[in-house]
Parts: sequence; structure tokens; C-alpha cells
Amino acid sequence: MPILLESLDWSNRVYKTTITKYDSVILTPGEIESFELVVTCKEPGVYLASVTVPVIYSGNSYEIQLYPPQLNCPQTLTIWDYKDLSDGDFHYEWKKLGDYVLQDGEYISLPADDATATPMQ
Repeated sequence: MPILLESLDWSNRVYKTTITKYDSVILTPGEIESFELVVTCKEPGVYLASVTVPVIYSGNSYEIQLYPPQLNCPQTLTIWDYKDLSDGDFHYEWKKLGDYVLQDGEYISLPADDATATPMQ
């Protein structure tokens, strides 16, 4: 069940919302429901979220507090790939895939000559 939070104003540094798109989810014993929180970084920073899920079980109401991992949105980043060359001694070959900069909510690649920029795939 994806929950999109693309148009948030993060300038206040605190954002609280109630998502009412889904009135309720009814699960049978052993059934699992997963929630996907999709966030677009518009500004660099480290973002922390908490999600409160109201639950009614056997006639009792309570809330479950969830803490997804922090979201790191650096101004610039470098993506690397590696090939495992180890024979048990932890030898790796590293290859730089590219440098990127956060621009208007999207990471744009910075070519070696900085002549043009393209969105990160």
C-alpha cells in the first residue's frame, strides 16, 4: 500500500499529516499488510519519520508507533560498484559509477567535464 509524500513543505522541519485514503484494513490471522512510505527529497538533509498506526484488535483500541530508518539526502553523492575478487581475503575492485547533485528534488548526474547534467536512473 504505497503512501506518497511528494508535495510536503519540509522547510518547517516538522510535518504532521493524517492519511485517510484507506479507512481500514482487515486482516485474517497470519495475514500481513505492508506500507510503503515514498518521500522525494527536495532539500538536502537527514530526515527522521515516525508513523502512528491505530489498531483495533479483539475490541481493544491502541496505537503502534513505527520508526522507519532515517532518510539521508546529501547535496552531492557518488555511486560506486564493486567486484568481489576475494579468495577469502576480502579483495575488491571498486569502480566509480558517477557523481550526482540534488537539484529541484532530483539527483542529476555530473559528467566528468561538467558540460551537461542528466537525471539519475
